[in-house]
Amino acid sequence: MFGWRGKSVSEKKKTIAAIEELVPGKSLVYRLPEIYHSGIGAFAMIDRNQSVPETGRKFIVSTDRAENGKPKGQKMRRWDTDSPKQIIDWLKDKGATPFS
Repeated sequence: MFGWRGKSVSEKKKTIAAIEELVPGKSLVYRLPEIYHSGIGAFAMIDRNQSVPETGRKFIVSTDRAENGKPKGQKMRRWDTDSPKQIIDWLKDKGATPFS
């Protein structure tokens, strides 16, 4: 994922910056390996939580199933966090790749 081998520090910093720069209504989308498609879904989405700072954590991680090779549009909220590093570690653990 992300070319973590070799240039892992710079790729990690770029991904952290991309997560921190998220604005409400925009998502970062990552494709999950096929092993997860029947379980948690084919895509992982990272969104900025619109209710922060009043309540909740800064970022929401959701998953979605695929339809015609693209996200279906039915996000399933998985967890939320204030830490971009936790998100990156989860994406790396799942073997996710950026989806454009």
